[in-house]
Amino acid sequence: MIVIFLTRIFSKNVKKIDELTTRFSQGEFEFHTHISRFSVLKDIHTNVITMGNKINALIKSQHNMTRFVAHEVRTPLSTMQFALDSLKKENHLSEKSQKNLISIQEDIHDINKLISYFLLYYKTTSHELKCKTEILEILSWLNAVVNKYELSKIKVTFISQCQDEVFINFDPNLLKHAIDNLITNALKFAKSNVIVSLEADKNNIRVNVEDDGHGAPKSEIKNIFEPFNGLNDGQELGKHIGLGLTIAESIVALHKGSIVVSRSTQLGGAKFTITLPK
Repeated sequence: MIVIFLTRIFSKNVKKIDELTTRFSQGEFEFHTHISRFSVLKDIHTNVITMGNKINALIKSQHNMTRFVAHEVRTPLSTMQFALDSLKKENHLSEKSQKNLISIQEDIHDINKLISYFLLYYKTTSHELKCKTEILEILSWLNAVVNKYELSKIKVTFISQCQDEVFINFDPNLLKHAIDNLITNALKFAKSNVIVSLEADKNNIRVNVEDDGHGAPKSEIKNIFEPFNGLNDGQELGKHIGLGLTIAESIVALHKGSIVVSRSTQLGGAKFTITLPK
């Protein structure tokens, strides 16, 4: 009887430590459990809590540093934008000066976009990104998202295979960000065509983004959603920093969905498929 009793206590404490590590892996570092100081697992339990506290402190430090850097960079950018807007009002600028102003405006836009990507990426890795879902009709919503690219040099076509309206629960801002990332990625590699399509069955909806580029090499598919995957060794940060697909995957995961990449049988390039539950 004593052996059975001690075994039950031991098993119960193991489950507490398992729950503790599971919560920590989900970013819930404030969660703590308690086990008796007489337990043989007490030292392990204490070490796990200490480790969690140190990881939490490190994450908070990185969080503060990220926001500080973003703020310190955006402040001079705002000043530059104000000066640029003033220069645009000048009536006697040469053609060369006007081109330079356009170039500066593009650079400011790119830097702001990079900062936004870094902040969003940080939120996904620190479990700060939360879904604000609402029930919306996905067909008309997705059509509006794709229509934004109608002036693109690469033709972007929207195709729906749904006969009726489809309502699902999702965060329109976050999902738009994910789909924009996929379309932008497709436009980088497409030769002339990108197709965005919508499918639905009884349980799920699927959004496909495919292009007529060279497609993703099999050797790179397994790492394609890894952060900074778009950078080669020795390559400096530029307009494309390899975070778009990483962020898209995290956003889809927040919606309890999945995202996979394959080869497009229709266009021959890459095909990204987002699957979301209804």
